Amino acid sequence: MDKGNKARILFRADGNNEIGLGHIYRCLAIAERLHYDFDCFFAIKQPSIQLKNIINKFSNVIVLNEYKDAIEEAEDLAKNIIVAYKIDIITLDGYNFNTEYQKIIKENCKSVLISIDDDEPFHYVSDIIINHAGGVDVNKISTESYTKLFFGYDYLLLRKEFIQLMNKKRIINGIRSVLICFGGADPNDLTGKILNCLKNENKLKKIMVVIGASYTQTEKLKKSIAEHSHVEIKNNLDSNTLAELMFKTDLAIVPSSTIGLEAFASKMILITGMTANNQQNIYKG
Repeated sequence: MDKGNKARILFRADGNNEIGLGHIYRCLAIAERLHYDFDCFFAIKQPSIQLKNIINKFSNVIVLNEYKDAIEEAEDLAKNIIVAYKIDIITLDGYNFNTEYQKIIKENCKSVLISIDDDEPFHYVSDIIINHAGGVDVNKISTESYTKLFFGYDYLLLRKEFIQLMNKKRIINGIRSVLICFGGADPNDLTGKILNCLKNENKLKKIMVVIGASYTQTEKLKKSIAEHSHVEIKNNLDSNTLAELMFKTDLAIVPSSTIGLEAFASKMILITGMTANNQQNIYKG
């Protein structure tokens, strides 16, 4: 494969209706900013057509094979894919990319290795770790001496529309509108459970329910709001539309994940909590 003048960055992340799409959207937030200056590639397992279309806006999609384990995947990535696509920078975002996975890439490639994480569950041999959660104790992170850490809100991995909202003034007088969003998948359907608690609340003039590409309870949700005209379902919004919606809605009920940080950047009143153990650092921050 011929290589042009641009450096090449490969993002490795997965997303589906079980694990959600947070890892995907964090990487896409970076790709969106870099794709003019870098050739971006995105390695992913079994992406839906919708997800491929989303990724293709900023990156070339590489659909990975099914592997017997993470080690076999790392070896294929290091010895074949990275070589074939002449990758300069590899960015890993996910909890399967542990110490051994990183070592295989480091030992077989000269590429810069970046780990994006919000949990730090293992020792890192990556060159760089990025964690946009607030209040993380960096002294508890196990790394090599050469590893550089970029932690906290100065390194928010949010799409540009939300970063821009941080500079806008906003005043909220009372709660008349609510946004409910539990990411692109929401496998436990917290969206539906919270909506059932709020849809009969007369003081609320508007309830906006935002669901993603991997949400599976859409028909059930539509039936539940058949007699509630003040409830709207928004499906698979692009970042600009979601940012505009957040900035004109008073209250967000969201998990302590990337969507929570987007609501935070949009200066909404925020009700949040943990829907997965890996959200502890963002929740504390």
